[in-house]
Amino acid sequence: MIILEEPIYETSVPTRNDYNFKLTASLYATHWDYDGERAYVPIRKGDILGAAVLMLVKDNIHIEIFSERRDDEFTEEALRVTDYVMALGEDLREFYDLVRDDPLLAIINRDLRGLHMRAMQSIWEGLLVGICQQNASFRQGWLMVTLLRRVLGSEVLLKKYRHKIALLPTPSEVIARKDLLRGARVGYRASTILECARRFSRESIEPERLEELRGIGQYTARIARILALRKYDEFPVDRWFARLIPNAYFDVDETWPIEKVEKFARERWGKYMGLAAIFITAVTAAETIGDTLKRIHAKNINPFPNKPSPFTLWRYAHEWVKSFA
Repeated sequence: MIILEEPIYETSVPTRNDYNFKLTASLYATHWDYDGERAYVPIRKGDILGAAVLMLVKDNIHIEIFSERRDDEFTEEALRVTDYVMALGEDLREFYDLVRDDPLLAIINRDLRGLHMRAMQSIWEGLLVGICQQNASFRQGWLMVTLLRRVLGSEVLLKKYRHKIALLPTPSEVIARKDLLRGARVGYRASTILECARRFSRESIEPERLEELRGIGQYTARIARILALRKYDEFPVDRWFARLIPNAYFDVDETWPIEKVEKFARERWGKYMGLAAIFITAVTAAETIGDTLKRIHAKNINPFPNKPSPFTLWRYAHEWVKSFA
């Protein structure tokens, strides 16, 4: 574990009316990424590890950069990564207006306006998350992601806040610690993760070629590109969306083929259809399709349940880690 004492750089950026810090910071965040007040962004540049800490201070977002050593290039990279991960400069006003009357997403414009997607830092990290979502419920998938960080990743301790951050493992860390994959409870996905780690360690994989990797289909690849590249013009179709779309938007209990779901998403949300997919899982609390449809029909959608969900994951992930320590 690397212990970081005091920040090497501090700055503040003014908040915007169309940016909600707490909603954005909490979305798909573990206890390592958000504590209810501060957002934490782990930073890796070459062999240097560090972190950015963000918090609301009056009308500004205050940013502190922590690092193993003072390095201007690291600071510059940390600020760039922080801006990107936390979407500090992203303008989604067009999207908010687009979903104003949407049966599922109107709540984004009405009660959750200012929400942005918290991004992954690399296509590799996006791919790891996508693999963990294969044939898994929200809880199962994010338990795997959390345990991958705990079991295989590097750790940083911010002494000022007494806050520890576990990073997602790099391809080389996966390969070196492959015998620990079982402890991350990834099941059959272990072979896919290891194969992808070997490919990424040998060559540069273009994001549009992810589907060529063994074990990676359109859903996983699109999730990776949406999370890591903000490639919002793709829709990740799985069985959950194939049932949700016809039920929620046409009140028809059917399961649509991939092509029909894609056509609907493109016509309804256009260049934002990938973001719409992420936000749909958030507002429905990523519940099972059966529970989601029951709530939709009862008009009882709750993005903030008292259990793990995209907005509340940070409250519960610590207990997952403790139970498997």
